[in-house]
Amino acid sequence: MRFLKVLVSFLVLLLLFIAAWQNIPPILEKDITFQLDLYWWSWQSRPIPIYLIIPLCFLAGMVLMGLFDLGNILRLRHKVRSLEKELRLYGPPAPSPYTPTAPETEASTANQE
Repeated sequence: MRFLKVLVSFLVLLLLFIAAWQNIPPILEKDITFQLDLYWWSWQSRPIPIYLIIPLCFLAGMVLMGLFDLGNILRLRHKVRSLEKELRLYGPPAPSPYTPTAPETEASTANQE
């Protein structure tokens, strides 16, 4: 099953690379101009190639997701530190009387002799 997943993933990735390779010329030829028109003011950017905009949008999305996740990372780091401090304070846990122990086997007793 794992081999099948890898094979399908590889085929999808290959298909995406083929589609990207065949669409490189249209991407290189297109430019995008951003503009903002208000009643009292208008602004227009210089033409920007689309092949620069796509990676910049991807990177901006990564940065935004990292900032959203930063709060969780800091909260979890604080919780780990507090639990480690509590563990050092109380010491390791005592063994439970209800924990079953492995019975001695004949092979283990023969190895000890």
